[in-house]
Amino acid sequence: METLFNLPPIKPKEDIPPHPGKRCRNCRHIANLNPYSDRYRYCTITPSNRTPYGVKAVKRMNPACGRFESNELK
Repeated sequence: METLFNLPPIKPKEDIPPHPGKRCRNCRHIANLNPYSDRYRYCTITPSNRTPYGVKAVKRMNPACGRFESNELK
């Protein structure tokens, strides 16, 4: 298609996670706030108005976000 200006086509960014291979279950900020449920854990650093605890509900096998901090001892 002819355009008004000769600009190169725009390519979408690749969806690369900030910590490849890391999961939410290995993060320092994950907590089990509901002892009766084993399905969801809660990310205590990410606020949310959708849960009764005020923090974001996540599944343990979700890919890690940009706020990931390892809970493993070094």
